[in-house]
Amino acid sequence: MVNIVSKWVVTALAVLLLAACSGGPPSTPIMPDITFKHKAPLSAAAASVTVTDVYQSTLRTPYVEHEYRLRPNAIAKSWASNRLNATGSGGKIELRVLDASVIESELPTKSGIMDLFYIEESTELTASLKVDLLYTDARGTATVSTQAKAKTTLLENMTLNEIELAYFNMLETLAKEFDQRLEDELLRALPNAVRR
Repeated sequence: MVNIVSKWVVTALAVLLLAACSGGPPSTPIMPDITFKHKAPLSAAAASVTVTDVYQSTLRTPYVEHEYRLRPNAIAKSWASNRLNATGSGGKIELRVLDASVIESELPTKSGIMDLFYIEESTELTASLKVDLLYTDARGTATVSTQAKAKTTLLENMTLNEIELAYFNMLETLAKEFDQRLEDELLRALPNAVRR
């Protein structure tokens, strides 16, 4: 009788162990690309629009943009593709990406026994996107510059999926800020070349 019970207990434990292990690690969330397709394009009196990515990541801390699938320079490329509609027969627009960095900074946290009782913000991420837009026609070249920044903080107990989501939300904020600043600056500085 004891032998039957011990076999049953071992079998039940094995089934429970297999069930616990079968789930695997949580999948990485698939974040969408950030686009500006929902916004009306601006008419640009130019025959072409190009993007030149001048920014080169150092691939070393505190710069961490290379650790993520979506990077700030993708926002600039998407903006040029979705927001600028080349409607002219001459002239050209070049969007130069000068800074597309994400900097990670460690935040001070409590230490010692008190650290066990608090979940603190341990890291701050700061995303930057700085561009020069060069409009060239028969009269010469005009340059419009703009820069946008966004920040987020990470809790020390966040999972990788939660970090990815916080990063994505930060880049969405950066994209909105960048879009508004660049549109306003273009309409102000180049009223004859860029129109709504």
